[in-house]
Amino acid sequence: MRRITHALLSAGVLGGLLTATPAFADTAKPAAPTLADVLNASGITLTGYVDATYTYFNESGPSGGNEPTRQFDYRKNSFVLNQAAITASYLPSSGFGALVNLIAGSDGKVLRNSEFPNTANAYPGSSTAPTNTPLDVYQAYAQYAGGPFTVMAGKFATLAGAETVNPTTDTTVSRSLLFYGLEPLSHTGVRAVYTGGMGSVTVGLNNGWNYTSAPSYNNGAESKTVGKTIELGASISPSKMFSLAGAIYTGDAATGGAGGKGRLTLYDVVATINATDALTFVINGDYKKLDNFTGSNSATAKGIAAYATYAFTPEWSATVRGEYVKDEYGLAYGIGAGTSPYYVNGGTSNTVKEGTLAVNYTPTAHVILRGEVRRDSSDQPLFGYSTTSKDQTSVALEAIYKF
Repeated sequence: MRRITHALLSAGVLGGLLTATPAFADTAKPAAPTLADVLNASGITLTGYVDATYTYFNESGPSGGNEPTRQFDYRKNSFVLNQAAITASYLPSSGFGALVNLIAGSDGKVLRNSEFPNTANAYPGSSTAPTNTPLDVYQAYAQYAGGPFTVMAGKFATLAGAETVNPTTDTTVSRSLLFYGLEPLSHTGVRAVYTGGMGSVTVGLNNGWNYTSAPSYNNGAESKTVGKTIELGASISPSKMFSLAGAIYTGDAATGGAGGKGRLTLYDVVATINATDALTFVINGDYKKLDNFTGSNSATAKGIAAYATYAFTPEWSATVRGEYVKDEYGLAYGIGAGTSPYYVNGGTSNTVKEGTLAVNYTPTAHVILRGEVRRDSSDQPLFGYSTTSKDQTSVALEAIYKF
């Protein structure tokens, strides 16, 4: 009996040791939290994308030649890293937050040079460009949200236009005529937004079009800082089928006229119609006016862009875009007034049109592939290396990876 008891006790002790062995053997440390875990816990959102293109133009000339009517396409027949962008934001629905959006690459140079509209040959491809730095702080602002109100201070994207600097939100490779010649890119100042019901209302005060600090002008006696620009915006979405957004910008701008400044005003409207789940129409209209453009003259530019996008499948879609712009006295594209689109000395009235067909393929949630064919035409010689042609054709390919 004692042998049996001893055997049972021995077996129990051995079994206990065996079952306890994993507890003693498992000495690995707990897994460290990933970056995603840390960001989610802190409420910080980190997003970005990389955008590259190849664009072929049919006219001759050096690859660094400026291409009027294209905001970012200043290099022809070349592979280009347009943007490597990253956005870090902490924007709670209530309380203080902030956002920083950095853009590096070819488009970063264009965005930086947009602060120098009165400098001849300001585009990055020029040897006399004010800067060829391929990095721009496109947006950087702090905000406070409370109830239906949000107040922002810093630098933020414009309210105007149907297209954006961010290529992941567009459906074409190239930007529109309106985007380049009639609309601003960003503003630095303060902005207040009220959101409620079916829409929102925005009121702001800023340094003008694309300036991070207020520009100056020479009135013949001394250099002075131009006045501020008022920003007004409104949007409404009464149904899933229809939405409407409008923006007004008006304020002082440096010009080539007497006294060195005039009032620059833009009226912008964008209407979106979701005809079906697969078919969307967008219409963007702009009216731009600059008083005291040159001497006692004022100049206007007005245009319309229409888009139709059809999704054949969740992966495949196509967009057709057509545009018409009447440019009075070279306000939008600067014919005879130096480098487009900067209003330096005034120029020649002109009508510009373009038609674009773009195909989008989205094989995954992170990848966008595009192809585009575009035809531009003008009443006056506007295209080519020395602006000697009245028309141009381009073919473009684009690849975007976003995260």
